[in-house]
Amino acid sequence: MRDVSPDEATHERLDDEELMARLQYRDLEAFRTLYGRYGNLVYSTSLRIVRDAQIAEDLVQEIFLRIWRKPGSYLPQRGRFATWLTSVTRNRAVDEIRSRNRRQRHETASPEEQQREFPAPERNDPALTAEMSDQRRLILAALTELPAEQRQVIELAYFGGLTQQEISQRLSQPLGTVKTRIRLGMQKLRSALAARGIVVQGKSRPGAVGGPVFLGRTERPLVAVLDRVNKISDNIAAENLLKILGAETAGPPGSAKTGLRAVAAYLGGAGIDSGSTILADGSGVSWYNAVTPGDITMVLTDQYRRQGTFGRFLASLPVAGMDGTLKNRHASTDVRGRISAKTGTITGVSTLSGYAFTYSGELLAFSMMFNHYPGDTDGLRAVQDSVMAEILRLRADPPADK
Repeated sequence: MRDVSPDEATHERLDDEELMARLQYRDLEAFRTLYGRYGNLVYSTSLRIVRDAQIAEDLVQEIFLRIWRKPGSYLPQRGRFATWLTSVTRNRAVDEIRSRNRRQRHETASPEEQQREFPAPERNDPALTAEMSDQRRLILAALTELPAEQRQVIELAYFGGLTQQEISQRLSQPLGTVKTRIRLGMQKLRSALAARGIVVQGKSRPGAVGGPVFLGRTERPLVAVLDRVNKISDNIAAENLLKILGAETAGPPGSAKTGLRAVAAYLGGAGIDSGSTILADGSGVSWYNAVTPGDITMVLTDQYRRQGTFGRFLASLPVAGMDGTLKNRHASTDVRGRISAKTGTITGVSTLSGYAFTYSGELLAFSMMFNHYPGDTDGLRAVQDSVMAEILRLRADPPADK
């Protein structure tokens, strides 16, 4: 990498190699720019392999943290950054599957059962449907036209994350047969895509484009996006919502930088000292975010005062024992239905902030944050559940006698 001083050019105009070079100087804005470009790619690649949204989110955090700590691990002379990042993500996701012994349960399964282990994404899968453009749907439709044995090996390789050798062992087929099926399948897939107006140039191989490519446009009401951000804790939707906020307040194209400026302005208007907070992204997965439970409680109080929109905001929060990320917490206790709160989880961190409808009929705002915890966060959630039960017994202080 060539040396790049931190003040040379605007980050948005820099290519990936220059941004990686700036990480050598611990340039946080360069890191944010890379995350904005490739956070979706790392998440979707991980999700296709591990098939678990929470694990995929953890992998996004881990991989970008690794990039921040060791930017020199990328060598531009060996290929494009996007291709390298995709390879790193795929390898790490496959390692995650192995470490959890997910494959061991299927070693003796029939080929039909093995085929079902990595099914093609369905339209009613919300995590994947949200990211599919019209061209993605065409690609999946073309995949279904392949002969079963060719489609099987391609799905195991691209969706399941298996190597050709592992596919050979899984299906009890010679390695040469597996390679031939993949090659023929990719050739037929190319033709099927061409028939749908999608032209594939170059060799067929896993990878990613080097920059933004417009594939299509999809729109959803803001309230639907808010539900995805809060109910199911969709980090990608949160990052995009931040950029939309930036576009609405500072003009298009939206960016994380302009979105964070808008958030800082809102915090100031809510009486929160923006100088004492650090905001690094829109989803909260960055270790560089710094905000206190008191600040979050002030935000919740401010939202309550905005009666024109508070009802919709409240409805977007998970409800204990009923839906979203709190569906399985307090499902059979008196707390069920009385807590509406947003969860937050990254490695060593667990948070819960929202509103409690007390037994005395009062509405209380609360925020709990647990940081730098070395063990399993399940223990932290148990503490949170106990606190939730106690919150419901609280009463607001009565007014002082005059």
